[in-house]
Amino acid sequence: MDGGGMGDGGPESEAPFDDSAFYVFASAMLLLYWVPTASLRVLRRVRGVDPPYAKYMPSRYCKCSQCQAKAAKLQSTRARPAQVYFTPSNITFAVATVLLCASVAVVYRANLASAAPFDPFEILGVPQSATKREIERAYRVLASTMHPDKNKDDPGAADAFMRIASAKKALTDEEAKANYIKYGNPDGYQGTKLGVGLPRGMLAHSNIVLLVYFLLLAVAFPAVLILWWRRRSQMLSDSVMTMTYALFRDVLAHSGQHEDLFNAVACAFDLEPLFKEGNNQLVVPVLQQLRAMAAFDLSKCKFPGPPPDWMVHNVILLHAHVARVPIPTELNYVLSGFLSRFESLCTAMADSVAMLGRADLRRGPYSMSLSGFTSRLLTVVRVGQRVYHAMEVKDSPLLQVPHIGLREVRACTQVRPPVTSVYALVEAGSERRAELLPDLTPEQRLDVDEFCVRYPKATLTVSKPTVDVDDEDESVHQGDTVTLSVNLKVQRAAGNLTSPCLPLLPEPKAEVWWIVLSDADRDLPLGVRRMQPEQATPVTVDENDEASAGSVVRFDTKFMLVAPVAARYHLVVHAVPDCYVGADINTPIRMDVLEPKLVTDDTVYFDPSDESDVASMSSESSYTDDGEYNSEDWTTVTDSSDEEGGHDGEHAREEDDAADANGTSSQPRTEADTEAELLEDLLLRANSGGGRGKKGGAPAKKGKKGGKKGR
Repeated sequence: MDGGGMGDGGPESEAPFDDSAFYVFASAMLLLYWVPTASLRVLRRVRGVDPPYAKYMPSRYCKCSQCQAKAAKLQSTRARPAQVYFTPSNITFAVATVLLCASVAVVYRANLASAAPFDPFEILGVPQSATKREIERAYRVLASTMHPDKNKDDPGAADAFMRIASAKKALTDEEAKANYIKYGNPDGYQGTKLGVGLPRGMLAHSNIVLLVYFLLLAVAFPAVLILWWRRRSQMLSDSVMTMTYALFRDVLAHSGQHEDLFNAVACAFDLEPLFKEGNNQLVVPVLQQLRAMAAFDLSKCKFPGPPPDWMVHNVILLHAHVARVPIPTELNYVLSGFLSRFESLCTAMADSVAMLGRADLRRGPYSMSLSGFTSRLLTVVRVGQRVYHAMEVKDSPLLQVPHIGLREVRACTQVRPPVTSVYALVEAGSERRAELLPDLTPEQRLDVDEFCVRYPKATLTVSKPTVDVDDEDESVHQGDTVTLSVNLKVQRAAGNLTSPCLPLLPEPKAEVWWIVLSDADRDLPLGVRRMQPEQATPVTVDENDEASAGSVVRFDTKFMLVAPVAARYHLVVHAVPDCYVGADINTPIRMDVLEPKLVTDDTVYFDPSDESDVASMSSESSYTDDGEYNSEDWTTVTDSSDEEGGHDGEHAREEDDAADANGTSSQPRTEADTEAELLEDLLLRANSGGGRGKKGGAPAKKGKKGGKKGR
């Protein structure tokens, strides 16, 4: 590395250690880490991504006693309030920032302290137009004052005197002047000084330092990078393993049943590290209790091949969770780890639906680019709803309400009119709920009220299929680009999207809405949107209107698709939350697709007002004010063939005179007439099948034959 002769030390036989080169190298290596990390942090802040301490924010929790107990438990895990800031990533970033600033400062000071470029005119203090006599006079003046014998106390006097002598030589000696112009030095090429990019303090153990330096850069760093890339290559979006995606795709390709998808999530390969060998004896009593309740039969469970022990254990624990069967305390970490990863696994399974090929679409109206099943996609989302609230697929939606069990559900359904949904429980009011749930304590009733005011009520508005065209025909034709605008409003009496009531989850989770456009007749998803809380727009409500009181947010999105073959299509837009059961909503849409448009005389091929300057100039110069063709603008080139054809021209003029005498017109055909006939011929060919019909084919055949004859 070129050290520039700066900071080198040690014997001449050894490679000098260069401080500046080391700090330049250190700065470059630190920048490789600092720039992407800082950019990612800024991008996350701009996009509104949750900070690392989001799980400790009070606004992320429901006000019910169970969610508040979960918040208090998480708060107790913090050893000190600043723990959320002193994370390993924050500490590493801060240390890298300090080291980078220090390295840049050292390099900057070294550049300031380095010797200035060799300029003989500046050294002697003469202008570039100075003569040889003036140069020698300036040299004698400086030499007399800066000679080393007169400045014995100045250690830099010898170097200064040598620079003066070199400057005089570079301006007066022809050979030295040529070397200065070519190499920047009157003594000619001086070679390149190499230095080791390490501090000079390591010179005492240079061999060991160089060996360690080599091992770190050539062995350790590539090994760490390879190991990281190998682990990262096993992951896809949301840090889900590729093997898990393959498992989900295989299960979804064969079945869309709730039970099979439920078991597939428990068999995700990302959950294998949660297994311990000592769990075998702890899982057996849980399985026995599930059998006694007839809630789960392991013999009927389907696995992808011979299942390992960790898959069996995860399936048993997940079924125990939804059946609300208590598990040993030693296994709580397994269930907590599963619930913490469940959202990313559920999203990965929903993404896997789009990977399913459908043979029935090959001859259908849609292209092969569309695939998957809407029913299976919605089942995946509903699996998540059940897991978050520990509910079986056949359980009543009332079981997601805190403190409500089977006995309370039975009491609500036996009254007249029966209360079978959460919406009916919300509309019943606080006093009516107290009558329906007499066994609950006042504190538990407050939790029920808190859940009811946070339960979302959605309103879905979908525009009719529209086509962006300039004409007045707003109908949809085959091949048109169709746009559907979707507006989803989510209203609740209290709370927001970031604080749903999910007391069973170990950490807070935001409420996400899935919006799916589907072809109902073919069970085909035409578009999927996963709406995050940061995509919501707050809506101002009227405080005086009780029907709209509370918190209202709006999601706006659009679906665009190419209109398939002409037919009537029944589309459905589904809006499904991932946190609540029974809050789904859908809107049917009918789309009538007509045959593709045919070319007509009224079709506008271009905008007449959008003409180029060249076209306008040519039109103005080729025609007179009276609309007649101006032949003077063109240069006529004649040759012998024109002279030979002169009699033909006279004969044509005689025929024109005869026509005028008979009262007929023989004026030349205008350009507009020619374009009209060409357009009429094209329309005739297009409407008759591209010239393959009887009417459109005959002229083409005749013209082709005539062309051959003419040649």
